[in-house]
Amino acid sequence: MSEYESVTLGDCVKLRSGNTPSKARPEFWNGEFPWISAKDMKTYWVSNSEDRLTEVGASNANRVIAGTTLLLTRGMTLHNNIPICRVSREAAFNQDVKAVMPKKGISNEFIPYLLLGNKHKLQGIVDSAGHGTGRLNTDQLLDLSVFRPSMEDQIKIVEVASSLDEKIELNRKQNRTLEAIAQTLFKHWFVDFEFPDENGNHYKSNGGTMQPSEMGEIPVGWKIGKLEQLIAELETGSRPAGGVGQYKDGIPSIGAESITRIGEYDYAKTKYVPEEYFSKMRRGIVKNRDVLIYKDGGTPGRFDARISMFGEDFPYKTACLNEHVFRLQAKKSIYQNYLYLWFSSYPILEELRHRGAKAAIPGINSSDVKGLDFLFVDEAVLTQFDQIVEPLFTKLLLNSREVRTLSNLRDTLLPKLMSGELRVA
Repeated sequence: MSEYESVTLGDCVKLRSGNTPSKARPEFWNGEFPWISAKDMKTYWVSNSEDRLTEVGASNANRVIAGTTLLLTRGMTLHNNIPICRVSREAAFNQDVKAVMPKKGISNEFIPYLLLGNKHKLQGIVDSAGHGTGRLNTDQLLDLSVFRPSMEDQIKIVEVASSLDEKIELNRKQNRTLEAIAQTLFKHWFVDFEFPDENGNHYKSNGGTMQPSEMGEIPVGWKIGKLEQLIAELETGSRPAGGVGQYKDGIPSIGAESITRIGEYDYAKTKYVPEEYFSKMRRGIVKNRDVLIYKDGGTPGRFDARISMFGEDFPYKTACLNEHVFRLQAKKSIYQNYLYLWFSSYPILEELRHRGAKAAIPGINSSDVKGLDFLFVDEAVLTQFDQIVEPLFTKLLLNSREVRTLSNLRDTLLPKLMSGELRVA
Protein backbone atom coordinates (compact mmCIF):
# COMPACT_ATOMS: atom_id res chain seq x y z
CA MET A 1 0.00 0.00 0.00
CA SER A 2 1.53 3.29 -1.14
CA GLU A 3 2.20 6.14 1.26
CA TYR A 4 0.41 9.44 0.81
CA GLU A 5 2.65 12.21 -0.51
CA SER A 6 2.84 15.48 1.44
CA VAL A 7 2.23 18.35 -1.01
CA THR A 8 0.46 21.71 -1.17
CA LEU A 9 -3.09 22.17 -2.36
CA GLY A 10 -1.63 24.17 -5.25
CA ASP A 11 0.21 21.03 -6.39
CA CYS A 12 -3.17 19.33 -6.77
CA VAL A 13 -5.55 21.98 -8.10
CA LYS A 14 -5.85 25.26 -9.93
CA LEU A 15 -8.46 27.94 -9.23
CA ARG A 16 -10.75 29.84 -11.55
CA SER A 17 -12.71 32.95 -10.53
CA GLY A 18 -16.34 33.72 -11.18
CA ASN A 19 -17.92 37.05 -12.09
CA THR A 20 -21.16 39.02 -12.05
CA PRO A 21 -22.66 40.06 -15.39
CA SER A 22 -23.89 43.66 -15.23
CA LYS A 23 -27.00 44.08 -13.07
CA ALA A 24 -27.70 47.21 -15.13
CA ARG A 25 -28.46 44.97 -18.12
CA PRO A 26 -31.95 43.50 -17.53
CA GLU A 27 -31.57 41.27 -20.57
CA PHE A 28 -28.88 39.35 -18.64
CA TRP A 29 -31.09 38.30 -15.72
CA ASN A 30 -34.19 36.27 -14.76
CA GLY A 31 -33.57 33.45 -17.19
CA GLU A 32 -33.04 29.74 -16.54
CA PHE A 33 -29.22 29.46 -16.44
CA PRO A 34 -27.88 28.93 -12.88
CA TRP A 35 -25.56 31.57 -11.42
CA ILE A 36 -24.19 30.16 -8.17
CA SER A 37 -23.46 32.34 -5.13
CA ALA A 38 -23.00 31.66 -1.41
CA LYS A 39 -26.72 31.35 -0.70
CA ASP A 40 -27.03 28.44 -3.14
CA MET A 41 -24.15 26.35 -1.74
CA LYS A 42 -26.12 24.42 0.89
CA THR A 43 -25.85 20.87 -0.44
CA TYR A 44 -23.15 18.71 -2.01
CA TRP A 45 -24.87 18.73 -5.42
CA VAL A 46 -26.27 22.04 -6.68
CA SER A 47 -28.43 22.17 -9.79
CA ASN A 48 -30.20 25.51 -9.47
CA SER A 49 -29.76 28.97 -8.00
CA GLU A 50 -31.83 31.79 -6.57
CA ASP A 51 -30.50 34.23 -9.18
CA ARG A 52 -30.50 33.01 -12.78
CA LEU A 53 -29.13 34.28 -16.07
CA THR A 54 -30.56 34.40 -19.55
CA GLU A 55 -28.59 32.83 -22.37
CA VAL A 56 -27.29 36.31 -23.21
CA GLY A 57 -26.28 36.83 -19.58
CA ALA A 58 -24.63 33.41 -19.45
CA SER A 59 -22.52 34.31 -22.48
CA ASN A 60 -21.10 37.18 -20.39
CA ALA A 61 -20.39 34.98 -17.36
CA ASN A 62 -17.60 32.65 -16.32
CA ARG A 63 -19.02 29.14 -16.62
CA VAL A 64 -18.03 25.63 -15.64
CA ILE A 65 -19.15 22.19 -16.81
CA ALA A 66 -21.22 19.71 -14.81
CA GLY A 67 -19.22 17.98 -12.08
CA THR A 68 -17.03 20.98 -11.27
CA THR A 69 -16.27 21.69 -7.60
CA LEU A 70 -17.00 25.19 -6.25
CA LEU A 71 -15.50 26.71 -3.10
CA LEU A 72 -16.72 29.87 -1.38
CA THR A 73 -13.72 32.13 -0.70
CA ARG A 74 -15.46 35.30 0.52
CA GLY A 75 -18.54 35.75 2.71
CA MET A 76 -19.77 36.10 6.29
CA THR A 77 -20.56 32.38 6.51
CA LEU A 78 -16.86 31.48 6.24
CA HIS A 79 -16.38 32.30 9.93
CA ASN A 80 -18.64 29.34 10.76
CA ASN A 81 -18.50 27.05 7.75
CA ILE A 82 -16.71 26.55 4.42
CA PRO A 83 -19.32 25.90 1.70
CA ILE A 84 -18.09 23.35 -0.86
CA CYS A 85 -20.32 21.94 -3.58
CA ARG A 86 -20.41 20.41 -7.04
CA VAL A 87 -22.61 21.57 -9.90
CA SER A 88 -24.73 18.89 -11.53
CA ARG A 89 -25.15 20.92 -14.73
CA GLU A 90 -23.30 23.66 -16.58
CA ALA A 91 -23.40 26.79 -14.42
CA ALA A 92 -21.98 30.27 -13.89
CA PHE A 93 -20.77 31.55 -10.52
CA ASN A 94 -19.98 34.86 -8.85
CA GLN A 95 -16.69 36.45 -7.85
CA ASP A 96 -16.89 35.24 -4.23
CA VAL A 97 -16.65 31.67 -5.47
CA LYS A 98 -13.73 29.75 -6.98
CA ALA A 99 -13.97 26.80 -9.34
CA VAL A 100 -11.45 24.18 -8.22
CA MET A 101 -9.96 22.29 -11.17
CA PRO A 102 -7.70 19.19 -11.04
CA LYS A 103 -4.06 19.16 -12.01
CA LYS A 104 -2.31 16.09 -13.42
CA GLY A 105 -2.53 13.10 -11.09
CA ILE A 106 -5.74 14.25 -9.40
CA SER A 107 -9.18 12.84 -10.13
CA ASN A 108 -11.90 15.46 -10.64
CA GLU A 109 -14.24 13.39 -8.44
CA PHE A 110 -11.61 13.42 -5.68
CA ILE A 111 -11.37 17.23 -5.44
CA PRO A 112 -14.49 17.91 -3.29
CA TYR A 113 -13.43 15.23 -0.82
CA LEU A 114 -9.88 16.58 -0.72
CA LEU A 115 -11.36 19.94 0.34
CA LEU A 116 -13.97 18.50 2.70
CA GLY A 117 -11.40 16.26 4.36
CA ASN A 118 -9.17 19.29 5.02
CA LYS A 119 -11.99 21.61 6.07
CA HIS A 120 -10.46 22.15 9.50
CA LYS A 121 -7.29 23.45 7.83
CA LEU A 122 -9.31 25.72 5.54
CA GLN A 123 -11.18 27.09 8.55
CA GLY A 124 -7.86 27.87 10.18
CA ILE A 125 -6.76 30.27 7.41
CA VAL A 126 -10.01 32.25 7.18
CA ASP A 127 -9.32 35.92 7.90
CA SER A 128 -11.49 39.02 7.77
CA ALA A 129 -11.90 41.48 4.93
CA GLY A 130 -13.89 44.71 5.19
CA HIS A 131 -16.84 44.82 7.61
CA GLY A 132 -15.85 41.45 9.09
CA THR A 133 -16.51 39.50 5.91
CA GLY A 134 -14.73 36.14 5.96
CA ARG A 135 -12.05 35.54 3.35
CA LEU A 136 -9.87 32.68 2.14
CA ASN A 137 -6.69 34.24 0.78
CA THR A 138 -5.85 32.54 -2.53
CA ASP A 139 -2.09 32.37 -1.91
CA GLN A 140 -2.57 30.86 1.53
CA LEU A 141 -5.17 28.48 0.15
CA LEU A 142 -2.89 27.11 -2.55
CA ASP A 143 -0.01 26.88 -0.06
CA LEU A 144 -2.05 24.72 2.32
CA SER A 145 -0.33 21.46 3.25
CA VAL A 146 -2.29 18.33 2.23
CA PHE A 147 -1.64 14.66 1.54
CA ARG A 148 -1.95 13.38 -2.03
CA PRO A 149 -2.99 9.72 -2.30
CA SER A 150 -2.19 7.64 -5.35
CA MET A 151 -4.82 7.57 -8.09
CA GLU A 152 -5.78 4.08 -6.94
CA ASP A 153 -6.38 5.33 -3.39
CA GLN A 154 -8.22 8.41 -4.68
CA ILE A 155 -10.67 6.14 -6.49
CA LYS A 156 -11.23 4.07 -3.34
CA ILE A 157 -11.84 7.18 -1.22
CA VAL A 158 -14.30 8.53 -3.79
CA GLU A 159 -16.19 5.20 -3.78
CA VAL A 160 -16.68 5.33 -0.01
CA ALA A 161 -17.55 9.03 0.26
CA SER A 162 -19.72 9.20 -2.86
CA SER A 163 -21.82 6.24 -1.69
CA LEU A 164 -22.79 8.36 1.33
CA ASP A 165 -23.44 11.44 -0.80
CA GLU A 166 -25.57 9.43 -3.22
CA LYS A 167 -27.76 8.23 -0.34
CA ILE A 168 -27.98 11.80 1.00
CA GLU A 169 -29.04 13.11 -2.42
CA LEU A 170 -31.54 10.25 -2.83
CA ASN A 171 -33.16 11.17 0.49
CA ARG A 172 -33.38 14.82 -0.53
CA LYS A 173 -34.95 13.98 -3.88
CA GLN A 174 -37.42 11.66 -2.17
CA ASN A 175 -38.31 14.44 0.26
CA ARG A 176 -39.11 16.82 -2.58
CA THR A 177 -41.35 14.16 -4.10
CA LEU A 178 -43.11 13.45 -0.79
CA GLU A 179 -43.82 17.14 -0.21
CA ALA A 180 -45.03 17.58 -3.80
CA ILE A 181 -47.45 14.65 -3.35
CA ALA A 182 -48.82 16.20 -0.15
CA GLN A 183 -49.20 19.63 -1.78
CA THR A 184 -50.96 18.13 -4.81
CA LEU A 185 -53.35 16.23 -2.58
CA PHE A 186 -54.02 19.36 -0.50
CA LYS A 187 -54.94 21.35 -3.61
CA HIS A 188 -57.09 18.54 -5.00
CA TRP A 189 -59.08 18.16 -1.78
CA PHE A 190 -59.22 21.65 -0.29
CA VAL A 191 -58.90 24.03 -3.25
CA ASP A 192 -60.57 22.08 -6.06
CA PHE A 193 -62.86 20.31 -3.54
CA GLU A 194 -62.38 16.94 -5.20
CA PHE A 195 -62.04 14.96 -1.97
CA PRO A 196 -63.81 11.56 -1.92
CA ASP A 197 -67.53 11.73 -1.19
CA GLU A 198 -69.39 8.99 0.71
CA ASN A 199 -69.28 6.82 -2.43
CA GLY A 200 -65.59 7.40 -3.07
CA ASN A 201 -66.24 9.75 -5.99
CA HIS A 202 -64.75 13.21 -6.49
CA TYR A 203 -67.00 15.54 -4.50
CA LYS A 204 -67.41 18.66 -6.65
CA SER A 205 -67.28 17.12 -10.13
CA ASN A 206 -69.86 14.52 -9.09
CA GLY A 207 -72.48 17.02 -7.97
CA GLY A 208 -71.39 17.66 -4.39
CA THR A 209 -73.49 20.46 -2.92
CA MET A 210 -71.72 23.82 -2.70
CA GLN A 211 -72.59 27.01 -0.84
CA PRO A 212 -71.53 30.64 -1.38
CA SER A 213 -69.00 32.27 0.96
CA GLU A 214 -66.74 35.34 1.04
CA MET A 215 -64.00 33.07 -0.35
CA GLY A 216 -66.16 31.77 -3.18
CA GLU A 217 -68.11 28.53 -3.31
CA ILE A 218 -67.26 25.96 -0.64
CA PRO A 219 -68.80 22.58 0.26
CA VAL A 220 -71.98 22.65 2.32
CA GLY A 221 -71.25 22.41 6.03
CA TRP A 222 -67.82 23.99 5.76
CA LYS A 223 -67.36 27.51 7.08
CA ILE A 224 -65.07 30.53 6.97
CA GLY A 225 -63.59 31.89 10.18
CA LYS A 226 -60.41 33.38 11.55
CA LEU A 227 -57.31 31.28 12.12
CA GLU A 228 -57.22 32.33 15.79
CA GLN A 229 -60.24 30.05 16.39
CA LEU A 230 -57.98 27.07 15.64
CA ILE A 231 -54.78 28.15 17.40
CA ALA A 232 -53.76 26.60 20.72
CA GLU A 233 -50.23 28.06 20.79
CA LEU A 234 -48.68 30.92 18.83
CA GLU A 235 -45.47 32.29 20.27
CA THR A 236 -41.89 33.34 19.62
CA GLY A 237 -38.82 32.56 21.68
CA SER A 238 -36.07 34.76 23.07
CA ARG A 239 -32.31 35.13 23.48
CA PRO A 240 -30.11 36.24 26.38
CA ALA A 241 -29.28 39.93 26.70
CA GLY A 242 -26.26 40.65 24.55
CA GLY A 243 -27.13 37.99 21.97
CA VAL A 244 -25.82 34.48 21.44
CA GLY A 245 -22.67 35.05 19.37
CA GLN A 246 -20.37 34.16 22.26
CA TYR A 247 -21.93 30.74 22.88
CA LYS A 248 -20.36 27.81 21.00
CA ASP A 249 -22.54 25.09 22.51
CA GLY A 250 -25.65 24.63 24.61
CA ILE A 251 -29.22 24.33 23.33
CA PRO A 252 -29.77 25.11 19.63
CA SER A 253 -31.55 28.44 19.09
CA ILE A 254 -33.45 28.54 15.80
CA GLY A 255 -33.56 31.86 13.94
CA ALA A 256 -35.36 33.22 10.89
CA GLU A 257 -32.51 32.19 8.56
CA SER A 258 -33.32 28.53 9.31
CA ILE A 259 -36.97 28.73 8.25
CA THR A 260 -37.08 27.45 4.67
CA ARG A 261 -39.32 24.39 4.19
CA ILE A 262 -40.14 21.09 5.86
CA GLY A 263 -37.15 18.75 6.09
CA GLU A 264 -34.54 21.43 5.39
CA TYR A 265 -32.09 22.88 7.89
CA ASP A 266 -28.65 24.45 7.52
CA TYR A 267 -26.67 23.24 10.54
CA ALA A 268 -23.86 25.67 9.75
CA LYS A 269 -26.15 28.52 10.84
CA THR A 270 -27.02 27.06 14.25
CA LYS A 271 -26.56 29.30 17.26
CA TYR A 272 -26.95 28.34 20.90
CA VAL A 273 -28.29 29.54 24.22
CA PRO A 274 -26.83 28.33 27.55
CA GLU A 275 -28.62 25.39 29.16
CA GLU A 276 -29.29 27.51 32.25
CA TYR A 277 -31.03 30.15 30.14
CA PHE A 278 -33.03 27.48 28.28
CA SER A 279 -34.22 25.93 31.55
CA LYS A 280 -35.86 29.25 32.45
CA MET A 281 -37.54 29.84 29.08
CA ARG A 282 -41.33 29.84 29.31
CA ARG A 283 -42.05 30.15 25.61
CA GLY A 284 -40.44 29.29 22.30
CA ILE A 285 -39.58 25.65 23.11
CA VAL A 286 -39.85 23.64 19.88
CA LYS A 287 -42.42 20.81 19.96
CA ASN A 288 -42.99 17.92 17.58
CA ARG A 289 -44.67 18.99 14.34
CA ASP A 290 -44.55 22.69 15.11
CA VAL A 291 -45.45 24.85 12.13
CA LEU A 292 -42.71 27.49 12.09
CA ILE A 293 -43.31 30.91 10.55
CA TYR A 294 -40.66 33.45 9.59
CA LYS A 295 -41.69 36.49 11.64
CA ASP A 296 -39.52 39.48 10.73
CA GLY A 297 -36.34 40.75 9.13
CA GLY A 298 -35.19 41.72 5.66
CA THR A 299 -35.01 44.96 3.72
CA PRO A 300 -37.60 47.79 4.02
CA GLY A 301 -40.58 47.27 1.75
CA ARG A 302 -39.90 43.58 1.21
CA PHE A 303 -40.94 40.60 3.30
CA ASP A 304 -40.20 37.04 2.21
CA ALA A 305 -42.75 34.80 3.91
CA ARG A 306 -41.29 31.38 4.71
CA ILE A 307 -42.73 28.31 6.45
CA SER A 308 -41.17 25.18 7.90
CA MET A 309 -42.06 22.23 10.10
CA PHE A 310 -39.84 20.38 12.57
CA GLY A 311 -40.49 16.95 14.03
CA GLU A 312 -39.32 13.39 14.66
CA ASP A 313 -36.22 14.85 16.40
CA PHE A 314 -35.30 16.78 13.25
CA PRO A 315 -33.28 18.95 13.22
CA TYR A 316 -32.70 18.47 16.97
CA LYS A 317 -34.29 16.49 19.76
CA THR A 318 -34.32 19.65 21.90
CA ALA A 319 -34.28 23.20 20.56
CA CYS A 320 -35.76 26.64 21.09
CA LEU A 321 -36.62 29.67 18.97
CA ASN A 322 -35.37 33.22 19.00
CA GLU A 323 -37.67 36.23 18.77
CA HIS A 324 -37.79 36.22 14.95
CA VAL A 325 -39.75 32.96 14.53
CA PHE A 326 -43.30 31.95 15.45
CA ARG A 327 -44.18 28.40 16.44
CA LEU A 328 -47.79 27.33 15.98
CA GLN A 329 -49.79 24.41 17.31
CA ALA A 330 -53.45 23.83 16.52
CA LYS A 331 -56.08 22.89 19.09
CA LYS A 332 -56.53 19.55 17.30
CA SER A 333 -53.55 17.55 16.05
CA ILE A 334 -55.27 16.53 12.79
CA TYR A 335 -54.91 20.16 11.66
CA GLN A 336 -51.13 20.31 12.10
CA ASN A 337 -50.01 18.82 8.75
CA TYR A 338 -52.91 20.57 7.02
CA LEU A 339 -51.74 23.89 8.47
CA TYR A 340 -48.21 23.46 7.11
CA LEU A 341 -49.60 22.87 3.61
CA TRP A 342 -52.12 25.70 3.97
CA PHE A 343 -49.44 28.20 5.05
CA SER A 344 -47.20 26.98 2.20
CA SER A 345 -49.87 27.60 -0.45
CA TYR A 346 -49.33 30.55 -2.77
CA PRO A 347 -52.36 32.66 -1.68
CA ILE A 348 -51.40 32.50 2.00
CA LEU A 349 -47.72 33.22 1.35
CA GLU A 350 -48.76 36.20 -0.76
CA GLU A 351 -51.06 37.48 1.98
CA LEU A 352 -48.25 37.19 4.54
CA ARG A 353 -45.85 38.99 2.17
CA HIS A 354 -48.38 41.78 1.76
CA ARG A 355 -48.92 42.16 5.50
CA GLY A 356 -45.21 41.92 6.31
CA ALA A 357 -44.07 44.45 3.71
CA LYS A 358 -46.24 47.23 5.18
CA ALA A 359 -44.23 47.46 8.41
CA ALA A 360 -41.31 49.89 8.78
CA ILE A 361 -39.22 46.89 9.78
CA PRO A 362 -40.55 44.15 7.47
CA GLY A 363 -42.39 41.48 9.40
CA ILE A 364 -45.65 40.16 10.77
CA ASN A 365 -47.07 40.07 14.28
CA SER A 366 -49.37 37.61 16.03
CA SER A 367 -52.46 39.59 14.99
CA ASP A 368 -51.45 39.25 11.34
CA VAL A 369 -51.38 35.47 11.76
CA LYS A 370 -54.49 35.13 13.92
CA GLY A 371 -56.48 37.42 11.63
CA LEU A 372 -56.03 35.30 8.51
CA ASP A 373 -59.27 34.06 6.95
CA PHE A 374 -59.39 30.29 7.34
CA LEU A 375 -61.53 27.57 5.79
CA PHE A 376 -62.78 25.18 8.47
CA VAL A 377 -63.29 21.89 6.68
CA ASP A 378 -65.32 18.83 7.56
CA GLU A 379 -63.27 17.00 10.18
CA ALA A 380 -64.15 13.55 8.83
CA VAL A 381 -62.62 14.60 5.50
CA LEU A 382 -59.65 16.15 7.30
CA THR A 383 -59.07 12.95 9.29
CA GLN A 384 -59.04 10.94 6.07
CA PHE A 385 -56.60 13.44 4.55
CA ASP A 386 -54.31 13.33 7.57
CA GLN A 387 -54.19 9.54 7.48
CA ILE A 388 -52.66 9.83 4.01
CA VAL A 389 -50.34 12.78 4.65
CA GLU A 390 -49.06 11.81 8.10
CA PRO A 391 -46.89 8.88 6.90
CA LEU A 392 -45.55 11.06 4.07
CA PHE A 393 -44.40 13.75 6.50
CA THR A 394 -43.06 11.18 8.96
CA LYS A 395 -40.96 9.58 6.23
CA LEU A 396 -39.80 13.01 5.04
CA LEU A 397 -38.62 14.08 8.50
CA LEU A 398 -36.94 10.73 9.17
CA ASN A 399 -35.16 11.03 5.81
CA SER A 400 -33.88 14.44 6.87
CA ARG A 401 -32.65 13.06 10.16
CA GLU A 402 -30.81 10.30 8.27
CA VAL A 403 -29.22 12.92 6.00
CA ARG A 404 -27.75 14.53 9.11
CA THR A 405 -26.41 11.17 10.34
CA LEU A 406 -24.86 10.33 6.96
CA SER A 407 -23.34 13.81 6.63
CA ASN A 408 -21.77 13.51 10.07
CA LEU A 409 -20.39 10.07 9.18
CA ARG A 410 -18.88 11.38 5.94
CA ASP A 411 -17.37 14.42 7.69
CA THR A 412 -15.88 12.17 10.39
CA LEU A 413 -14.38 9.70 7.92
CA LEU A 414 -12.92 12.14 5.40
CA PRO A 415 -10.17 13.73 7.57
CA LYS A 416 -9.01 10.22 8.53
CA LEU A 417 -9.09 9.06 4.90
CA MET A 418 -7.25 12.16 3.69
CA SER A 419 -4.47 11.85 6.26
CA GLY A 420 -3.96 8.14 5.68
CA GLU A 421 -4.96 7.34 9.27
CA LEU A 422 -7.77 5.25 7.79
CA ARG A 423 -7.16 3.31 4.58
CA VAL A 424 -9.72 1.69 2.28
CA ALA A 425 -8.83 -1.92 1.52
